[in-house]
Amino acid sequence: MKIFEMENANIKKAGFIPYYKKDENDFYMLFVKSSNPIYGGKDWMIAKGHIDEGETEFQAAIREAKEECGLKESNLMQDTIQLGWKGILSNSRRSCPFSVYIGQVKDYEDFNSTDFEISDVRWMSNEEFQRFGTLRQKHIVSICWEKIVNS
Repeated sequence: MKIFEMENANIKKAGFIPYYKKDENDFYMLFVKSSNPIYGGKDWMIAKGHIDEGETEFQAAIREAKEECGLKESNLMQDTIQLGWKGILSNSRRSCPFSVYIGQVKDYEDFNSTDFEISDVRWMSNEEFQRFGTLRQKHIVSICWEKIVNS
């Protein structure tokens, strides 16, 4: 194992998937596309990042959603927020603990602008993410989708 990989092996990550309910059976989730592949790849993905020292998983997830999706906490329906998935996210270089929270927004248009790491944001159904999303996160999104639909 390379030194870089060993140093980053224990970095924990957290993400957040905002969603909105168009009607009774029609839900959409918000995903991001990186402005540069070094920030996470070229495909659509969950807004996510490292958990900073002193931060909880949830605090990091909300911070990342604010930075990457433009999420406004005032737009979140607090009683819908839940842990959507928790496990290990792996690629060919490393594995890291990863937690993903989900929460419904009141208004799908009430968001701030995103930071420099993000080139675009897009509302998608689970089916769209399975077609256009990053391979490593497809199973995570499917599990979160089930929780959204069944909540």
